[in-house]
Amino acid sequence: LEMLASVSNQVALAIERQQALDDLHEREEKYRKLIKTTSAGYWQVDENDLTIEINQALCDMIGYEEKEIIGRPPFEFFESQSKKEYKNIIKKSVRTTNRSYEVTFITKDKHLLYSKVDARSLFDEDGNFAGSFAFITDISDRIKSQQELHKANKAKSEFLANMSHEIRTPINGVVGMAEILLDSPLDENQKAFVQTISSEVDSLLGIINTILDFSKIE
Repeated sequence: LEMLASVSNQVALAIERQQALDDLHEREEKYRKLIKTTSAGYWQVDENDLTIEINQALCDMIGYEEKEIIGRPPFEFFESQSKKEYKNIIKKSVRTTNRSYEVTFITKDKHLLYSKVDARSLFDEDGNFAGSFAFITDISDRIKSQQELHKANKAKSEFLANMSHEIRTPINGVVGMAEILLDSPLDENQKAFVQTISSEVDSLLGIINTILDFSKIE
């Protein structure tokens, strides 16, 4: 009976292990399907930062086929500034489990693709760094919109600076001439007229300054 009980325990343990393996395989298969069907790019590298797995979405983003990417480090597809920043990110990957950053790719047809990267480091049972994986989102539309907005704001600032100069210069000329007239021999009526001109020009200049200041704030 003791032998039977021992065999029974071993069988039960084997069944439990097999069920755990089956569950693990089932979860892995679900993850594989998720990676294949997601619209985000997927990129996995080993401990030497060499690509071991990607999905089709990533290939579509940067225009390369899977065989052209596997075995190569990701930074080979980055533009120069992102390459420099990536070196520091790699140093942190052995210490930081999760990290997010932005990378600019150069696609196969030589266009820039702006992306947000959400990466996670992988470690083996002994706690040694074993590589990492990342989901990559194309944010090119957002970045390009920001760049266009920046250009528009810059053009607006230049226009306001020019307008400020063009408007204030002749008005300041009128103010200066009014002051010269006030210092010249004038009867009371003439002096009153010039003082009115000077006062109204000052008011106009104040209004123009306010309008230009509000325009800069906007």
